[in-house]
Amino acid sequence: MLQFGRLITVNLDSSRDGFLNILRKYLEPFLHRYFSYFPFTSVKEEKKMEEKLNNLNRIMAIMTIPFILACNNEEDQKGEWIVTLCTYTIEILNKMDSKSFDLFGAVHALLHCEFILADIKVEIFSSFINFSVNSHFQSSIKKECNKFIYENLLTKEWIPKLQQWIDTLPKSLWQLQSSNPLATAQILAICAQIGQKFTEFDNLQRPLVPFFFSTIQPTERNKHSSARNVFGPFIFLPIAIQKQAIELLFYFNEFSPSLLKALSMTTPYLEIDIIIYLLELVYSRRDLLILEDLLSFFLTIITLNSMHPKNENSNSPKNVSWEPQDRGTKITDIIASFLPSLKMNSMELIEEPLLSLLNSASNDVQMNCLGFINKVLIVYSSMGIDVKTKTFFPSSLLSILEKTLIQLLNYSFEKTKRFEIPLLFRSLLVQHEGLLLKIIETIISSLQNESVQYFEVLLSFFEDVIINTILKEKYQKYLIIIFDILKQKYQQIELLVFSKIISYQSTILFKQIK
Repeated sequence: MLQFGRLITVNLDSSRDGFLNILRKYLEPFLHRYFSYFPFTSVKEEKKMEEKLNNLNRIMAIMTIPFILACNNEEDQKGEWIVTLCTYTIEILNKMDSKSFDLFGAVHALLHCEFILADIKVEIFSSFINFSVNSHFQSSIKKECNKFIYENLLTKEWIPKLQQWIDTLPKSLWQLQSSNPLATAQILAICAQIGQKFTEFDNLQRPLVPFFFSTIQPTERNKHSSARNVFGPFIFLPIAIQKQAIELLFYFNEFSPSLLKALSMTTPYLEIDIIIYLLELVYSRRDLLILEDLLSFFLTIITLNSMHPKNENSNSPKNVSWEPQDRGTKITDIIASFLPSLKMNSMELIEEPLLSLLNSASNDVQMNCLGFINKVLIVYSSMGIDVKTKTFFPSSLLSILEKTLIQLLNYSFEKTKRFEIPLLFRSLLVQHEGLLLKIIETIISSLQNESVQYFEVLLSFFEDVIINTILKEKYQKYLIIIFDILKQKYQQIELLVFSKIISYQSTILFKQIK
């Protein structure tokens, strides 16, 4: 063995061929003197002796690695020693010995021997995979196995036989939860490597879904209970690893509805930068989705991030702190940047989900939905598309939009005690003037029915320069009706509001009020 050590030292700088020739020279004496007794055993069953011999056997197996590489003909490989080494390696792996990873070098050498029979290689390979699969998910051995496979076996030759091991990767991610981020990162890197090179990666999509989110349906025994939402470890991992997990989406050849749902459900618990990264990646693979599904996915994320999880679910899995309006605006802005390339010819594509959102009981959901519609109108107007036509903007959507706007105008006034019309409403009303007319008609109808609740909204219209101009130029006859009612009901109106309306002397209609 000392000669072997000196041999390695002296020939470190030698050429590969020359080094292998020297190894072949020492092969026969090495096998004759040492390997003829391998594996070493003891007649007496003493624990200490057995442990020493096991260590010696592992050392011998490791020392054979250079000789395996040095064998250059079939006769060398047919020797009893190579069969003995294969048998020993398989036996140790099958015993699940915690020190088996010492033999990974021997496994690598044997699997790449040109003259070893394919059946023996398959047996070694299967024993190693079983060893890896059955190792505890938190153990260092598991990590070493994954590293070994990642570095040596992700090849066209072995990948078809790795399916059993590949199938365990999503389960390992789930088992690790957030307890060992480094191990999770290693498995995600392996998944990415598989995704880059092999179509087998698509088989992982379904088992990966629970890593993000899943819904557990009640069993037959508990059929009267409701379904239960379960968030996977993804939302609890560091941001860098969340990003690494999202990058796996790039390697799929399709996006299943269950995957898209799982991804969207996690977004309320993610930082806004990670949500944007997710949106950009899904957008980059938009060829995998029909336009309706892509837009519905975007709308779902807008909706879920318009409802603070604490308010919606007392069993929230993770504490979060964000404001729905601010978060919704940021998400809507990034989605709006995708619109020019999506070539959406009509809002009919997403009419149904939009109607559902606008009918929502949540004002924040409605506000963010309006923000999305507003962005659509702005973007496509700038592209020369007439967004006011019925072919682009369905009448049913226009009708519910008018009701929602009025509802939110009142909601905002009640919250602030003085409503200043925000850019969102101004933009919507300017982009689609039919909405402004509908609101004016609603105000008139309300006033005629003895209600004065919309005068604050009307005052906000007057105070906004752009909307004021539109009203003067296009809706004078409606203003005349409103001012006539105003003269009759001024005693029911707040003096401050009434005074401010009268103060608009620049509008000729105001001169009719006395």
